[in-house]
Amino acid sequence: MDGPEGIAGQLGPAERSHRSSVSSVGARAADVLVYLADDTVVPLAVENLPSLSAHELHRAVREVLQLPDIALDAFALWLVSPLLEVQLKPKHQPYKVGRQWTELLLRFSDAPDDDVAMGGCTGQQGWAPRGAEEGQLG
Repeated sequence: MDGPEGIAGQLGPAERSHRSSVSSVGARAADVLVYLADDTVVPLAVENLPSLSAHELHRAVREVLQLPDIALDAFALWLVSPLLEVQLKPKHQPYKVGRQWTELLLRFSDAPDDDVAMGGCTGQQGWAPRGAEEGQLG
């Protein structure tokens, strides 16, 4: 983004102040990548990611893919890593489940503690902002 003098990347004090006040107002949109079983990526922009339910995310994917309403009954959302796969119920909040991933690995996987301590998840995370690398949603 260009600054007032057309210099990219440099913001003056007024722009920095405005930018921080705008970012703290209301729910912000987050870019989310959802990976389908065939590794097709469905990019989404969602509001209020931390409280987004699996049902809301599922509906957003259905709308983007232009699937009929019955798709909500026929397909499920999963969080997947090499050590654990979790099918999300409609009331689950994928972001919060992801934040608890280490505890879930310790409780429900047979993985050695060293593997869990290293994150236990590799690949891309379909329910978090782009660039996150922990689990996969499909």
